[in-house]
Amino acid sequence: MRRALLAVLGLSVVLSTPTTFAADAPAPDKPADGEKSRDETRGYIGISWQLAQRLNDEERKELGITLEKGLFIAYVLPSGPADKAGVKRGDRPVSLNGTALPSGEDVAKDDESFRAFMEGKLKPIGEKTNPGDTVELVVTRDGKSMTFHCVAVDKKTSDLLSDEANRESWSVKVPPPEGRGAPAASKLDFQTVPEGESRPADFLQVTGYWEVAAEDGKPDNKVVVQSTDEGDSFCLGLSVADGRVYKDGKASVRFQLKGGERSVSAGIAVRCRDRRNYYAVRLDGVAQNLAIVKVVDSIPTVLAKTEAKSPKLGTWHTMEVVFAGGTLQATLDGSVKVEAKDTTFAEGWAGIVTWGDASSAFDDLAVTPGGPGK
Repeated sequence: MRRALLAVLGLSVVLSTPTTFAADAPAPDKPADGEKSRDETRGYIGISWQLAQRLNDEERKELGITLEKGLFIAYVLPSGPADKAGVKRGDRPVSLNGTALPSGEDVAKDDESFRAFMEGKLKPIGEKTNPGDTVELVVTRDGKSMTFHCVAVDKKTSDLLSDEANRESWSVKVPPPEGRGAPAASKLDFQTVPEGESRPADFLQVTGYWEVAAEDGKPDNKVVVQSTDEGDSFCLGLSVADGRVYKDGKASVRFQLKGGERSVSAGIAVRCRDRRNYYAVRLDGVAQNLAIVKVVDSIPTVLAKTEAKSPKLGTWHTMEVVFAGGTLQATLDGSVKVEAKDTTFAEGWAGIVTWGDASSAFDDLAVTPGGPGK
């Protein structure tokens, strides 16, 4: 399928407007002063639909659609209301909240006819949905009628889910931590990188862009540098190999803060389950604190923090994290300390993090297994 189609489908989460192809969608009416646009007040269930006659053979194959004519659901937003209810791509919508939906089988392929169908027949039905409403969607699947009830979300929630879905589509997948053998001590000094690669084979670039480079002023020493803007989220790199899944242990790393317009940060991740779930210890040079953060489904929650003066850029510092049972303890340069209690994650991978647009260099990432007193 064309990349353009995939990209637009990935962003199409409006209940009824013709956003499957952006070029076909008219500009929204400009709201009066003090009013919100209808897109901001409408409820969303996380689907995008299309007419089968507008697809070419390649697109039909990629979508797994055998239908030649008529309205069908072309995209279901991951973790959105429709997805949670059980709606699937390829379902043929029959009715919405008791109102019959037109089949679209008689609509011509051209853009003008498509626009008239979407705007004139479908949009007025979907516009009646408000955030929090329970939407009844009846579809046919493999010739059988199925009814789903979806609780509509507001535009902000819909946009966040869409952003997360897009991020998931291009991010590196974290291997499951189960079945990796007994934990053993590990260390990454970033001195050895396979020919033609930017990182060691056992260092997984999950989010952000991590590249091994010579240390400033010391060309013989190699470090790994993260330098990509991730917005309001963590950039995550993990040490991944058999024997590197830790329940309890100690992780340490040396780091340099190099800069950033909105964030100056560096830290360690432990008990990482996947890209969206882990503990992170973050030194934030802008907020000037050392914090233990729990990340659940990509949403960060600060468990504990303490004041920490922002280090001078380009100087080396050491962070250490001890995690045992429900206790996490972090130390910066042997003096600044913070502790938190939490039992959300029992075991997982270890690695390093930055936040937002921070650029930082890391060296000597070491992890040793063990419980209290070891």
